[in-house]
Amino acid sequence: MKAGDSLLHYRLAEKIGEGGMGQVWRASDSTLGRDVAIKILPPEFAADPERLARFDREAKVLAALNHPNIAAIYGFHEAGGVRFLAMEMVPGEGLDRKISRGAIPADEAKGIALKIAEALEYAHERGIVHRDLKPANIRITPDGTVKVLDFGLAKAMVGDPTMSGPVSTPTILPTVTSAGTAAGMILGTAAYMSPEQARGKPVDRRADIWAFGVVAVEMLTGKRLFEGETVSDTIAGVLTRPLELDGLPYASLWKRCLERDPKLRLRDIGEARISLERPAESKPKPAARASWPLIAAIGILAVAAIWGWLPRKEAPSIPERRVEIAFPSDYRADGFAPPALSPDGRHLAVVGVDAAGLSHLLVRSLDGFNYERLEGTEGSVYAFWSPDSTNLGFIAEGGLKRLDLSGRVVETILPEGVGPRGASWGKDGTILYAPSANSALWRVPATGGTPERVTTLDPAIVDGSHRLPIWLPDGEHFLFSVWSNNAKAVAEVGGLYLASVGGGEPRRLTRDTGSFVLTGSRLLFHREGNLLAVPFDPRTFAIGSQSTVVAPGIRYSPNSGIAAVSASRDGDIVFLGPNPRPQPRIEWLDRKGAATPVMALSQDVMSIRISPDLTRFAAAMDDANGLTEISVGELGRGTLTRLTRSQNDSLAPVWSPDGTRIAFNNRDSGVDDLYVMSAAGTRPKERLWIAEDVDTVLYDWSADGRYLLFTGRPRQGVVRSQIWIYDERERKARAWIAEDYNVGTPVLSPDGRWLAYVSDESGRLEVYLRSFPDLERKIQVSTQGGGPPHWRRDGGELLFFGGPQDRRGTWSVSIAPSADGLSIGDPVLLFPATAEVSAIDAAPDHSRFLAVVQPGALEEPPFHLIQGRRDERSR
Repeated sequence: MKAGDSLLHYRLAEKIGEGGMGQVWRASDSTLGRDVAIKILPPEFAADPERLARFDREAKVLAALNHPNIAAIYGFHEAGGVRFLAMEMVPGEGLDRKISRGAIPADEAKGIALKIAEALEYAHERGIVHRDLKPANIRITPDGTVKVLDFGLAKAMVGDPTMSGPVSTPTILPTVTSAGTAAGMILGTAAYMSPEQARGKPVDRRADIWAFGVVAVEMLTGKRLFEGETVSDTIAGVLTRPLELDGLPYASLWKRCLERDPKLRLRDIGEARISLERPAESKPKPAARASWPLIAAIGILAVAAIWGWLPRKEAPSIPERRVEIAFPSDYRADGFAPPALSPDGRHLAVVGVDAAGLSHLLVRSLDGFNYERLEGTEGSVYAFWSPDSTNLGFIAEGGLKRLDLSGRVVETILPEGVGPRGASWGKDGTILYAPSANSALWRVPATGGTPERVTTLDPAIVDGSHRLPIWLPDGEHFLFSVWSNNAKAVAEVGGLYLASVGGGEPRRLTRDTGSFVLTGSRLLFHREGNLLAVPFDPRTFAIGSQSTVVAPGIRYSPNSGIAAVSASRDGDIVFLGPNPRPQPRIEWLDRKGAATPVMALSQDVMSIRISPDLTRFAAAMDDANGLTEISVGELGRGTLTRLTRSQNDSLAPVWSPDGTRIAFNNRDSGVDDLYVMSAAGTRPKERLWIAEDVDTVLYDWSADGRYLLFTGRPRQGVVRSQIWIYDERERKARAWIAEDYNVGTPVLSPDGRWLAYVSDESGRLEVYLRSFPDLERKIQVSTQGGGPPHWRRDGGELLFFGGPQDRRGTWSVSIAPSADGLSIGDPVLLFPATAEVSAIDAAPDHSRFLAVVQPGALEEPPFHLIQGRRDERSR
């Protein structure tokens, strides 16, 4: 490239830098009339599809950063085979040059450090770590603004921060451009690496805190803190050189930042910001000389305590130790699955969702660093341990299973009829579980057998359920939550209950709902976004009235009541904090999966549907109060209008064929009734049908406007899902396909002659066609697994989402009339699934797809592990 060349609408002016991450050019943006910095990636990088895809994903996450002290990334582009980033052009001087002229005055250095801390705090709260913080990546503009450059690009370039290549200078380790990652290798700038980074270990935000401390000390001294003749000498200094920081302003802060053991280092850069915002440290005053009478009094008290003259106190508890445990790399957390800490506190099991959207169980020893993916656990949604910590129970694909960790053998306890609403393994080998979202609790031997119901629902609560059971140590009593989507019912009867397998009326212990975790003599639970603990005696079942905050934030699913927390029997706790990922956005995907941005969102989206004329979309979105409501967006203008304002969740929007109305489920009555309202919101919602005895999920509106099709699951008796149809002409609904297996997600062909749906009759979900309305002919469409289907407007193609475990994605099947009914083509993969896509819908002509994308879905924050509190452990 040369000055004067153009990349899209960017015209290159002059090269201003070059290094391992490529060339950097000053350029002009002809569209917006501004100067930008263009970073052109190395050709060998652009030739690596895997790294390119990772960089694209990371760049989109970084582009969401919006902070006055962070240089903005405008976009990641391709032109003529050249891949490049467009970034904010920051004028001024690099901090490295400013330091090279000598020490910076203390007040000025403090101001710069404060702005760096604010930038790091903003990014860390969103799960983004810089990984290459150094003076050369910090600029001071002519008006004094501090800008941090290249945020997160080190990870975007190579994915794994433990990576390096050939060395060129004593202090700089250039980014490697070969593909892949390698444990034990180093990436970054040696003089600013944290000790763990220099050793080639995985890094987190504490590496940024170390680099922040190094930069701050260099500003105050005007000298390189770690410097040697070779890279090895520099790294040796990072690992072993004594640090002489006494006498510097805020010396105690820099010492905390520069603790070589990351477990002892400053935990949060926000603490550094707070320290810098306070008045400067003053020198410690000489200690006042104690008077002899006071010393004598202290001595007398000490002797008295030794001899028991004073009342004795309990021995002090072992201090808590809080550490972070990395989430499995290349996986994201499942929204409903909490971590599972083994009862002996030695192993952690988690449900991780891979890049294709398939969940697995992963387990690691707390004495080690690596997770092992457990084969045979695909589709897992919930995990729990046996009391002796030798077996893992788990719920997967609607069944209950167990895995012996010694032999790695998976056994099926129940093949179906188990939902992800909690399970507990008792000391007698019996497992308590919840069959569905609206059921009582059942039990079954861990070795298999006939299930037995152990609780009874209150018939007055139409959508009530019992869930999240906990066996107590005596093996006879257990705890469970009474749950409802109806706020009034929750207030009246919701909460944590105590029950016995021997019978008797369950007793409510507390009105708090959701998951509880028993650890030693405490119960952990979620309330208003926090993790709390309350005293509990598992022998007398007495529960305390005063709760304490264990952590100020915890991940929580309001739809299931499950908090992401687990504990050992002796008091160790592991939990996930609130999800810091950026908010979702909407994109168009073409038939190869290539994306075009549409609009950013501020709420999470449960489902999305495109209007028949392709100008709007309807989405079920979470609001600020945790309710899900229906909103309508304008695709051309990027506007979003809330359609429903209900007392409870509104879900599963479906457009009428003419685009004038939207049907949906609403839970104002406590159950998933069918409603319809004007797509313009000009009239209030109208209830079509009361779902008294069945849980429903609306899915399709027939092309002739007559039928609404939905999945239904009876609340009593058989718990297998069925296909239901509401007839608008007759104003009635009935089960259309009810079999001895699960069926659902029904869609009717445009001519009304064929019903497409999914069924697990073969042992896994596949897509089928049934003649409509007689249901006499049946054709299997998918061959290696399939998910929700979608008809093309002319009936010539059927799409489905899913497929085999190693090739999940969006599939196309051609459909043509034939002499005996239909001619079905072989499934063809259009594009693979990615974990970032949380909801998707196809355009009526199947030319493109509207997708909800979760940025940074593969970068989870670490688990928090709390060890200690032996004063409250079980005896």
